[in-house]
Amino acid sequence: MSRLAESSVTLDHGRSLEHNNSTPNITGPPKAFSSNDPALVAAKAKIEQFLISQDISLSVLFNVIDTDSDKKLTRAEFKQKMRGLHFGLVEEELEGLFRNLDRNGDGAVAYDEFIEQFSQINTAQIVKRMRRILYGAQISAEYIYNKHCSGSLMSKAEFKSLVTSLIGKIADFEVFSIFKELDNRNSGSIPKERFLDWFGYDEQEKLFQVGIEDIIKPLVTYLRRKNLTVPDIFAKYDTNKN
Repeated sequence: MSRLAESSVTLDHGRSLEHNNSTPNITGPPKAFSSNDPALVAAKAKIEQFLISQDISLSVLFNVIDTDSDKKLTRAEFKQKMRGLHFGLVEEELEGLFRNLDRNGDGAVAYDEFIEQFSQINTAQIVKRMRRILYGAQISAEYIYNKHCSGSLMSKAEFKSLVTSLIGKIADFEVFSIFKELDNRNSGSIPKERFLDWFGYDEQEKLFQVGIEDIIKPLVTYLRRKNLTVPDIFAKYDTNKN
């Protein structure tokens, strides 16, 4: 069974009962939470934590829930899959979250409605994916920037071309949400330095690479000088043979 199916998160936020003097303790119909409702905030936080812990994107989660692949989540699809993924949301919370996601009130949650409610974590996940692709393919951030930028600054259209060349199909608003973060001067363009800050090798990765080289290079030199191989070293020093 996949980690996606096995993961379990718990949410325990009680909701007050709506009542009056004549009908005490009668629960009213489920309502969409307001944006600052503690239960909604907690529910979203659990979903975001799930995405981070499972290292998956919102698009993957959406496609898992979207059983008929029509790019819309019906109420039944949403509730059934959310229960199956063990987010720990009770019925009222599921109903309230669904109504909050269904921004136009048509009874279904479209892809863009779903993504926009988690825009911050979605942006972070896409950026993380782009970094991994560049790192795995050994493509420098400067090279990919220069390849898609025709001038000294990268335009929104050029950035979209860059992103789609790396990760394929992606909604315009997803691309532009990243562009907005990069365009911190609100100039409508991205300087190369800003792009490299985001997509160049992290300092931690640089330090790790240097640290590994500091270990390996002297070891290789020693092995060559002594005319030894790695199996020779293990045979001599692995005393407990593990």
